[in-house]
Amino acid sequence: VRHSADEVGQGCNAVLGQIAAEEFGVSMDKIKIVWGDTATSPYFGGGSTSQRTTYELGNAVRIACQDAKRQIFEVAAMRLDASPNELETKNGKVYVKSAPSRSIDLTALFSADRAIKAGEYGSFIDPGGEVLGKGVYVQPYTPEDVETGQIDSEEAKKGLRLNAFFGYAAEAAEVAVNVETGEVKVLRFGAAVDMGFPINPKGCEQQ
Repeated sequence: VRHSADEVGQGCNAVLGQIAAEEFGVSMDKIKIVWGDTATSPYFGGGSTSQRTTYELGNAVRIACQDAKRQIFEVAAMRLDASPNELETKNGKVYVKSAPSRSIDLTALFSADRAIKAGEYGSFIDPGGEVLGKGVYVQPYTPEDVETGQIDSEEAKKGLRLNAFFGYAAEAAEVAVNVETGEVKVLRFGAAVDMGFPINPKGCEQQ
């Protein structure tokens, strides 16, 4: 996974690794993250603030993984005698979803020995060359109506909204006030945040 967001302790590398691992059905130790240098990674617009790296970059990584799998499945389809959309991958294998026993190792798809023995291609790799999945994610939104502060109802029907994403939060405090001195003492305080779907529950608990 190559990206150019800043990892400043919020755990975006862990989250992006989790997304890639889930897409390919492998453990986290199979994922390598390369980040923070636009000489080797695609540019990430804006900054690593709030949870936008998880939402925006996470969706881009998911799309890039799906693009890479599409390319892999096109190669594997020839070996498994199946349509690319019938295939899935897990634990380093590509298999037919309706018949998981019909499978092939990912490494076998791109090994010199396999292609040479098959005698089907002039080069040692199947057509298509290097697999490089690319993903871009842009959340469409629309400006608010300056008169009402709301989004136009017709625009809302199209799936557009004012913000790319946001979270609801509520906080409450019970305080005691000395009406003579003005001293305030907080007795109890509670907060609740609707975070949506947590990609990394442990990271959410730490925050």
